[in-house]
Amino acid sequence: MYLARFCYDVLPVNRQRAIDFIRREVDAARANRLNARMLVPLTRGHGEGAALQFEVELTSLDQLDQFATAASAHRRRPATGCTRSAKS
Repeated sequence: MYLARFCYDVLPVNRQRAIDFIRREVDAARANRLNARMLVPLTRGHGEGAALQFEVELTSLDQLDQFATAASAHRRRPATGCTRSAKS
């Protein structure tokens, strides 16, 4: 299994819009029978904004390409920071 995590650095003023966006991403992943969740860190580094995260479980790396392509079709800007996959 692979985990793909997408991180979004957002300003506090934009937090609710970002949460709504990530919820739509989670719903879309679940509609495609993928296990997905939103992660909200409770702590952050000094001087850093809140980094909301969206995580999806994949059974193959091919799914990452398919998912990223479909997600970027309706994403205004790419995720900043950590779009990574790690085999578990």
